[in-house]
Amino acid sequence: VFTGRLAPSWQWKDYVDNDNYPQEEGSSSDSGYGHGTAVAGIIAQIAPRATILPLRVLDSDGRGDLDDVVAAIDWAIEQGADIINLSLGSYEYYWPLHQMMSYAAQHKVLLIASSGNDGSQTITHPAQMAWWDNEAWFGYLYSVGSLNSNSIMSSFSNYGGTVTHALGEEVVTTYPNGKLTQATGTSFAAPVLTGALALVLSDYSGDPGDLFNLIAETAQWPSGYTNASHGLIDLDSLLQAVQGGSGSSNANFIEQGTLDNFNGWDWQNNAVITSSGHNGNGAKINGQGGMGQVITGLEPNTTYGLKAQLKVGSYWSPVQLGVKYHGYSQQTSTSRSTGWQETSLEFTTGSNSTSAEIFIWQNSSWASTYADDFVLSKK
Repeated sequence: VFTGRLAPSWQWKDYVDNDNYPQEEGSSSDSGYGHGTAVAGIIAQIAPRATILPLRVLDSDGRGDLDDVVAAIDWAIEQGADIINLSLGSYEYYWPLHQMMSYAAQHKVLLIASSGNDGSQTITHPAQMAWWDNEAWFGYLYSVGSLNSNSIMSSFSNYGGTVTHALGEEVVTTYPNGKLTQATGTSFAAPVLTGALALVLSDYSGDPGDLFNLIAETAQWPSGYTNASHGLIDLDSLLQAVQGGSGSSNANFIEQGTLDNFNGWDWQNNAVITSSGHNGNGAKINGQGGMGQVITGLEPNTTYGLKAQLKVGSYWSPVQLGVKYHGYSQQTSTSRSTGWQETSLEFTTGSNSTSAEIFIWQNSSWASTYADDFVLSKK
């Protein structure tokens, strides 16, 4: 299955055995046996024309050294890799790994990391770093959790900072000695996204870091899908977006000014559409939750104003109107009004900034908040 799909053999490396032949070792009774083969097989199925560079950093028990992980990332970048799949993780923070994330982003390399398999709210490194939005790698590093065939998060999947999820239960893929297997774990959810982004990059000429916002803009939120900042990747819509088809930009909202139709919003937790809006249909948040939308097509070095009509169920349960821009900056404005009231803020894009995410958010677990009549306009 990998014939003709691998990088030249002189680029291969095995950091466990310190040679250039990264083969599987051990037997099917070893927990890590076949791990790399299964991961590579998932990528090959989704992006059959992608070139796979085999690098081994884990032994037959699935254990490895963080120094080897850092060295392997460095080597992959040197060989011209566009995407690096990291189906591994550690709860230990490691400064050299931190530095390597920045180095990869500087070279515009995407990093796809699995969130971990302990069912914990603390995800492993480097996936945990994906939402460190003041770092250079923000938008280049993805943390991926696992879901089942019904789009429900797997019970074993770590969460609490996950960017997105992908199928990670009983994924049919390759296994050593020409066999197939059904693989389960976040290690096998990550290469689903890796393969999808490999397909996208074949049609995309922009900055790979901007795909982070496009995924949010085109993603789906199926019933029961939770615990991720981005929806479930919609590959068809994403490919249309990068090819210039429908859904490629929300720039028309800038021209029209209003964002009242609620298409394209990412609904978080307890946010729903309600007929009890300020002027027709609006948004309602029952308890802690919110919604957001990525707006593309903004002009660099330009000041924009954002306003919305907001209403809270209790003065003691304020709602935030906010915008995230520059990849890390954030502006918010808070409302405590129990009657409809216009709330507004301003932000200025940077020299390389053409998108921003607007959002509303409520922290209270018991009250309700309403929102409507969003307007984004140049100042």
